[in-house]
Amino acid sequence: MWNIMLRNMQFRARQLLLAIVGTALVFAMALLVTGLKEAFKTEGDRVVESIGGDAWVLPAGAARPFTGFTPMQAADADRIGAVPGVRRASPVLLIQQNLQKGADIKQFVVVGHKIGGLGEPPPEEGRRAHRPGEVVADRKLGFDLGEKFTLSGRRLTAVGLVSDKTFAGGTPLVYLPIEDVQDLAF
Repeated sequence: MWNIMLRNMQFRARQLLLAIVGTALVFAMALLVTGLKEAFKTEGDRVVESIGGDAWVLPAGAARPFTGFTPMQAADADRIGAVPGVRRASPVLLIQQNLQKGADIKQFVVVGHKIGGLGEPPPEEGRRAHRPGEVVADRKLGFDLGEKFTLSGRRLTAVGLVSDKTFAGGTPLVYLPIEDVQDLAF
């Protein structure tokens, strides 16, 4: 019986090889898709963690927290902060932006936060933003401390640098006072 099976495999070696390669490719794609799904989920959790929060609150009817633009009134943060069990709540605004830096166009996500509130991680180098016009940026953008740049006609200065603060597949984050982000977005 074994001899017949081995002879059959030798006779159909090409078909067997194709079946093995095809199965391996399907298995590899399944692993890749699962890994991507987990990476995006982990990155979303890291964004919430980086702003000092442990949950993200959206208005009723909003589909997703990061991929759509569903604004809430900033005053809702006070109402949410009054809910039993909530220690602290702050409005946060995320928008995607592009910036010409030298010959490159840099794409990043701006995280707007209240100064002194949730929304900005402690920088590894430099300091937190103390007033409008100051930003904390991920090192992936290539900014140096004190570097000035213009975003939609607004002059900004990098006062702090962080690492590994990315979103949506590695897009770097820039933390900006919410007043600046509201001017950019609205």
